[in-house]
Amino acid sequence: MQSYPSGTAIALIVIMTDTNEGVEVTHDHDFRLRLYLMGGTEAARHALSILAEIARQLGDRVRSEVIDVLIRPELFLDPALGLSPLFVRLEPAPVRSCPCLDHSAGRVMRELGLPR
Repeated sequence: MQSYPSGTAIALIVIMTDTNEGVEVTHDHDFRLRLYLMGGTEAARHALSILAEIARQLGDRVRSEVIDVLIRPELFLDPALGLSPLFVRLEPAPVRSCPCLDHSAGRVMRELGLPR
């Protein structure tokens, strides 16, 4: 099992669906983000700290999912996007993505179109 930094203020969700056998699920958030990462690398730790900062700034307005592609590679739907880690804003449409690289939380939020 991979280890992640202690005190990271996010929930690790590996699988999430919006419907359950035709039953619509209501959303209690304005933004839905997904972070794809690879294990406990330095880049993954940096991305998790950015996600924690986004969660701190947006509070209950954001729902975050973290997918470790070393554990669940089948959930990384488009390998052509690369992985460095990768942030994806799923809601609201249109879907937007931003590789983490060495960006700040502010830059990631700007590239994903999130309010600051």
